[in-house]
Amino acid sequence: MRPGLYETRLTIYALMDSPSTTGAFRFTVEPGASTEVDVEAHFFPRKDLTEIGLAPLTSMFNFAPHDAETGTGDYRPRVHDSDGLSVRMANGEWVWRPLANPQKLEISTFTERAPLGFGLMQRDRDFEDYQDLEARYDRRPGVWITPTSDWGAGYLTLVAIPTTNEFNDNIVSFWRPADTWKKGEERTIAYRMNWGGDAPLLQPIARVEGTRTGIAQSGRRLFVIDFTSENESLFEGAVPYVSTSSGSVRGAVVVKNPETGGMRLTFELDGQGGDLAELRAVLLKAGKPVSETWLYRWRK
Repeated sequence: MRPGLYETRLTIYALMDSPSTTGAFRFTVEPGASTEVDVEAHFFPRKDLTEIGLAPLTSMFNFAPHDAETGTGDYRPRVHDSDGLSVRMANGEWVWRPLANPQKLEISTFTERAPLGFGLMQRDRDFEDYQDLEARYDRRPGVWITPTSDWGAGYLTLVAIPTTNEFNDNIVSFWRPADTWKKGEERTIAYRMNWGGDAPLLQPIARVEGTRTGIAQSGRRLFVIDFTSENESLFEGAVPYVSTSSGSVRGAVVVKNPETGGMRLTFELDGQGGDLAELRAVLLKAGKPVSETWLYRWRK
């Protein structure tokens, strides 16, 4: 629908047709510093559907300092369109999962209740961290999804596909409903997309600004995580809580980072012969989180 002379929104209608389902969509677009797109989608399955992905986002992640063992010999410090999955859980918890380029296909799920929002975000905005005048990865937008209808039970899913280059989107996130969509039943969902620099929601806690990993003098895997906040009082008296699904965590400590005004958390992982560990870290004060929850999948 063509907007009027003084209107600020554009409405786009689209039809979907496939062997498994048909659908009708309405997109209401409002450009701005953060371009807003309201999506209303109606689906009419032609057969029972069990593998469904709603509000899908795709992106590219090749390598970065937290996942840099690629052996590419690339002159650039990092190559990616997004560096993490940001989630605000249904209970209000903020989660940050750094993206990775795995050696084999990986699928992760994070919650069984529809989140308040999620997105594939590009947080590192410094040109010097990319050194790419052509691709300008430092300017790539993030995309945030906010459900505006009841999505029901399901699973927030992140898929990471191995890639040897930067030309294919190898990162996918979406909401997967828990129930089967029956043939002939109409299903409707609605959500808002925000395209811009960061999540549109107020984040009153410290956020993960950077993740780095290497080998410590002990020979164990070393992790370095920087937390930042405009409210530096959040860090006063904060202590780290770090856990792993296998192996053990050694020497977790937080120190002031004078370069960022935030805190730097470092710890070592003793894998104890395991091939994979799900890591979790957060800063706590009086038992309550004052930072995002950092999630990371370590692979041997």
